[in-house]
Amino acid sequence: MIKFGQAILEWQGSYQWRIYKPMPYEIDGVAASVPAGFETNLASIPRIFWNILPPTGKYAKAAILHDWLYTGGKLPREQCDVVLREGMKALGVETWKRHVMYYSVRLFGKSHYG
Repeated sequence: MIKFGQAILEWQGSYQWRIYKPMPYEIDGVAASVPAGFETNLASIPRIFWNILPPTGKYAKAAILHDWLYTGGKLPREQCDVVLREGMKALGVETWKRHVMYYSVRLFGKSHYG
């Protein structure tokens, strides 16, 4: 089970946001946070698809956590991607969007990992 706390972001321009205050999260009872100052583009979705999957959708907190976990390879890549999928489920993201985003990071995310 994944739980998210509040995410407060600062717009940095050029589709980048900075975490203003640590964003708490909990995975299977283990609490941690994405640190203040971490920069993210939220969901890395090609602009052509923004009409149906904007970067700032309901899944934004899951995308922030996914970006954080990908940075420096904090977990194995497959586990990071599962955290994204399960985080989106916890946030109430529609099933089809979860599947599209999960399989997209599985197919295209390798170059961003580590």
